[in-house]
Amino acid sequence: METNDLEKAVQWYLKILEIRPEDEQTSFSLMKTYASLNYRMFVDYQYQQLSKSLSNMNLAIDPVISDWYSQWKQQYNAQGL
Repeated sequence: METNDLEKAVQWYLKILEIRPEDEQTSFSLMKTYASLNYRMFVDYQYQQLSKSLSNMNLAIDPVISDWYSQWKQQYNAQGL
C-alpha cells in the first residue's frame, strides 16, 4: 500500500473512532497502520486511548491486541528507534 493510501485509511479509522472510541478492531487496524508508517507516538497514543475507552466501560483490551502491542514495542525498542 502506498503512503497516501495509508494516510487515507488513517483518516477513515479516526472518523470511525470519533463515533465509537471503544471499537477494538478499528483501533487495532489504526495502530497497525501507524506502525507501518513508523509513527511510534501515534501507536502508543492509540493504544492508550483504547485502554482508556474500554476501562471506562470496565472492559479489558483484547489479549490479541495487547500481545501485538507488547511485541511491537519490544521490536521497536530493539531497533533503537
